Order: sequence, then structure tokens, then C-alpha cells
Amino acid sequence: KFAGGGFLRSLSVSVVSILALAVLVSLVTKRVNYSPVTNGGEGVVLHVEVQLPPNWAEDADNITQFGCALNPNGDRSAGEVHSSRIQQPKNSRAIVPCTFALRSTRKNRRISLTIQGAGGSIGPPAGRAWLDVTLPDDWSLELNKPWGQWARGTDAGAVIPSDYQFRYRLESENISRTKDQAEREVRLKERWRQFRSLAPNAPLERYLAAFEPDPDNVAASEIPPEVVAKLAVLVKKNPSGFEEALGSDDREVVRRAVYALSATPQIPREITPALVDAGHQVVSYIDSARDKNLAWANDDADKDALPFLDRWDLALDHAEPPINRADFLAILDDMQKASGKRHSTFRTDLPSRVAMKIDEMTAKRR
Repeated sequence: KFAGGGFLRSLSVSVVSILALAVLVSLVTKRVNYSPVTNGGEGVVLHVEVQLPPNWAEDADNITQFGCALNPNGDRSAGEVHSSRIQQPKNSRAIVPCTFALRSTRKNRRISLTIQGAGGSIGPPAGRAWLDVTLPDDWSLELNKPWGQWARGTDAGAVIPSDYQFRYRLESENISRTKDQAEREVRLKERWRQFRSLAPNAPLERYLAAFEPDPDNVAASEIPPEVVAKLAVLVKKNPSGFEEALGSDDREVVRRAVYALSATPQIPREITPALVDAGHQVVSYIDSARDKNLAWANDDADKDALPFLDRWDLALDHAEPPINRADFLAILDDMQKASGKRHSTFRTDLPSRVAMKIDEMTAKRR
């Protein structure tokens, strides 16, 4: 076969086939543009600000959800809304900031903002607007420049069109990350200053406000020792207040209480039953994350559910026994049912991550 050219012929066919496949993959990749956009090897971030119509500016706190999207942008169409940076200038419009890690080299894009509001006097119960933009050919010439001019967006389906204004700028990933970290440090410094300044008889909800996870998702290890010490005294002196917070119908109140307790070195036994029962609110977040009717909003619930589960687990580690094992296992079972079956292929989906966490928690408390 060597002498007759059979081997060389087969090798040639194989090489040609591989080259053809490589060309096809290259063309498909170029078409869908899923690789991160880089400038000299560094990622590129698109920053967007949306100025809300005047009828929203009076009370932007009543807006319950924001979502932003960039299309096309490969596999990362959803952007990150920075709730901590929402500006509400006096006698002016509220401004909502959003960022996107660029994953597509396409020039023509659509930036959209989706709003879910509380309704009432401040505006409609929901809104959506978009702006079609053309990004520059040469990223490097436009990076890290000031904001562009405001441009009026298109209001989706409104009988009386509202005036949404958009503007954007491009920034290198390292500069964007450095700014984000600096702003976060300033916010946390102010957060702990306010906590330390609270009077001993201040309402518990004011103490718990310091443990709101958004927007900074502070790890328990990041909380200053003097804050932990003051929190420990508060838990010891007011266990009934924490029991009440853990039993609240408002899952955000429960979440703040669990986050606070996860940083507490020792949780009195009288709080333990209420802490175990707080796991039902973790189930609530998982339910929201799996609710297809919530559309883009379930992404936020997904991001909330697992950190909440982690903090609940950490708080239980600090709780004085006994922990009612039957109640504990029943809640874990509810979590598993709410999240759905673990996925055998994609181990990073929500059901799989919840299932792995449940396995860990069950083994730890045998």
C-alpha cells in the first residue's frame, strides 16, 4: 500500500478534509462572532446610560426591575444594570447605567432597556425602549473617550411615545474594572461607617440594611471585625427581633437577616428554628429563577438564589444546635424540586449547582 500510494492518498484526503473543516469553522465563527472583542489582547466594554422619561424621574425607587440588552453580541446579549449608580438628579430625569462585555465585532447593534415598574402615578407599569447604533470600525481610536451625545431612542408600542435618551462610550476592560473596584470600596466604607454610627436602640431594619446583598455582594470575610463584633452583640441582645425578621413574608427582609447572621460567630439556639425555616425563602428565589414567565427578570433571581443558599448554609454552620433534621431535609427537598432535575451535560446550570450544593449540605450534617 505504501508503494502503491494508498497511504499517501488516504493521508492527502484526510488533510484536505481537515483543512476544509477548519475553513468552515472559521467562516461560521466569523459569522456568529462569539469571541470576545479585544484591543491589543484586552477586552472592550460598552458603557450605556439611558435617561428615563420625565414621568419616571419623580420616584425611580418604585421601578422594580431593569434589564438591558445588546443585539447582536454573541452569547452575551444581556448587560449588567448598575443599580448603585442610578442617578436621580433633583428636578431632572433618572439615569440608568448599563455595561456590556463586547462579544461581537458587528458594527450595527440595537441597545434596549426594559423596565418593570410599580405603576401608579409615576408612570406605566412597564416600558421598553431601544436605540440602533453603529459602532466604530477602529476600536482603538474610540476607547476611553468621553460620553457621546444623547440620542432619542424608540419607545416600544407606546400610544403616547415617551422620550428615552441614550448615550454610550467604549472603555478598555482593565480601566473599567479598576473604576468599578474603586467605587465599590467607597460604597463599602460608607456602608460600614453608617452601621457603626447606629445607636444601640436603633430599629433592627436599619442594622440589617447594611447587609443588603446588592449591588456589591459582600462576602462574610470582607466585613470589618468591629462590624462583626457589634453585630454579635446585637444578635445576643435581640434574638426575638431576628426571629421576627427571619419569619417575615418579605423574602428580601429574610435574606438580609440571613446575610447578617452568616457573619455572626455564634447564633443563639432560640434563633435556630427560625433560621432553618428561612430556607423556604431560598426556595422562593429558585422558583423565580425557573419561572419562564419572568423572561429576562429571572436572570436576577438566578444570581440571587445560589448566593442566598450559600449564606443560609454558612449561617447554619454558626447556629447552636439542635437543628431539626427532618425540617432541614424537607426544605432541601423543596429546593431540589423547585430547581428541577440536575443536568447531566451542563454542570453549570441552576439545577445542577443547586443539587451539588444540596449534596454538600446533606453530607455535612449527617
